[in-house]
Amino acid sequence: MLSSRTGSGYAIKDDGDSIPAGLLNPQKARILLQLGLASGLDAAAIRTLFAF
Repeated sequence: MLSSRTGSGYAIKDDGDSIPAGLLNPQKARILLQLGLASGLDAAAIRTLFAF
């Protein structure tokens, strides 16, 4: 999970191993990731949660 803590950044670096959080701050990205994992989603499905 990659996210920006600057408040005005867009995390888009996608090296294949990580999932960019886009415009979400780290706290919101963590909650969304936790919900996806708790729902039993695989990595591909979690990537779609963060694709916007």
